[in-house]
Amino acid sequence: MTPEAVASFVREMEDPLSRVTPIERASVVALLFKQVQKDNDLSGLLFEKFDSHRKLMRYEQRAFNQLRKKSQDKKVTKRSQSI
Repeated sequence: MTPEAVASFVREMEDPLSRVTPIERASVVALLFKQVQKDNDLSGLLFEKFDSHRKLMRYEQRAFNQLRKKSQDKKVTKRSQSI
């Protein structure tokens, strides 16, 4: 969501004709506040980045191991056929 869309949304909520209840407004404000806190938490962002990188590395390692295993199986099959 772009900053312009958020600004438009907030202006729309402030409009008395929008029929937004105070409870709805409070829940949206709480959600936005929580998101800003999450975005400003550098240690949390770094943890998420490292965790994503670790998952990617495991995925790549597993894919490599599967390819290596299939390659070795093909070599064993070729050797047993030539005997």
